[in-house]
Amino acid sequence: MVGLMSFCSQVILGSRLFMRQAYSLLQQIKRRGGRRSGIPRQLKDDLDFWPQLLEMCNGLGVSVHKRLVHTDFFAVDASLLFGMGGFLDGKYFSVMWDEVKQWPVQPWSPFRDEASGHINYLEIYVIYYAIWLWGEHLRGCVVLIWTDNTTAEANVRDLWGKPTFIPVLKALWLLMIKYDIRLRPMPIRSKVNVESDALSRDDWGTFAESVGLSKAKAAALARREPGVVAELEQLYVDKALMISDYDDWMIVPEVFWERLWGPYGPFDVDAAVDVYKSNTYCYEGWSILEDALQCRWDGLNVYCNPPYSQILEFLLRFLFCKQRTQVGTSALFVLPVWDGPRAKRFWRLIEKGTVFEIVERFPSGMQLFTSPNHKGPVRKVVGPTRWPVVAVWVPPAPLTVTVNLREWTDREDLFV
Repeated sequence: MVGLMSFCSQVILGSRLFMRQAYSLLQQIKRRGGRRSGIPRQLKDDLDFWPQLLEMCNGLGVSVHKRLVHTDFFAVDASLLFGMGGFLDGKYFSVMWDEVKQWPVQPWSPFRDEASGHINYLEIYVIYYAIWLWGEHLRGCVVLIWTDNTTAEANVRDLWGKPTFIPVLKALWLLMIKYDIRLRPMPIRSKVNVESDALSRDDWGTFAESVGLSKAKAAALARREPGVVAELEQLYVDKALMISDYDDWMIVPEVFWERLWGPYGPFDVDAAVDVYKSNTYCYEGWSILEDALQCRWDGLNVYCNPPYSQILEFLLRFLFCKQRTQVGTSALFVLPVWDGPRAKRFWRLIEKGTVFEIVERFPSGMQLFTSPNHKGPVRKVVGPTRWPVVAVWVPPAPLTVTVNLREWTDREDLFV
């Protein structure tokens, strides 16, 4: 029941591929003085492409439910001189270009001509190959894929690029429709993209060490021996189960929709989400990549369940933007009622009562939050809270007082 929704949302992006070719045709006709001497091959291919696409989506239904975000670490890389590699928490591939050149040539294959051998094309192609290889495993999800190539990130995100990239983007788009995937490419620095970089260079020793195995097992990984592959996959299962994230707590749905969204929403953005944007009820979210402490809150109605380690910083960043743009800037914060010196720093700001109003109170012992469940994609209830929780509200009206924010912190970067 999700296929047509996937199709409709991506037709808006993918149709730009067709329009680009149509625009190219008009430009050619214009250069010929209005004379038409035949349909260019690229445009003809696009005309043939659309019936294929519509046939794939024929009879599929619609779902408006928030889809799952696939949160396993998934990264790819292409090396111009060697090959391509990809890593999906325990799963991996490494294919050298000499092998790729032996495959049957497709309209989107690399090395068909000089342009399709460019590094930017290869970085897009490795994303296509990864989805072709693991699409069934990722079916029905928003899929984050990390790449250190900014051109590939932009082109895959928008399904848009130079004519050179159109064939591989169309092939990728068909896979996204087939597996009902929303693909969200994410930037990663090359020096951090260790696993995929090693796989793209056929460097099995570095790959073995980067995933927590000894170099002695590098040759077995290269041969994909079942024993060492099973050991690697189990290693990542165990690693996931050991993760404990106290900064990723999310209000349970019934409380959020009835007691927070209803009276104080709709919210334009969630100011504290994970990098996968899976722990939010809002359409837009700021993760550590966008950094809410540097974003403009001006003119927005913001929902924020801030990381408990940075509560004061989030409150001060909001107040800076609120005092700069008072009309239309509002926020609802979900905060713990804590004792102790550290908590008193942000509670002194709340208890002044001149800016923040406590509008909801949740006693300790409530089943109020969920956290990531590393045994599956559905979040789990954390259990009874050990402290009371409140929701504090700042409406979009002008403030009646001015707060000297620099009395509360020496972090000047919050006030730019």
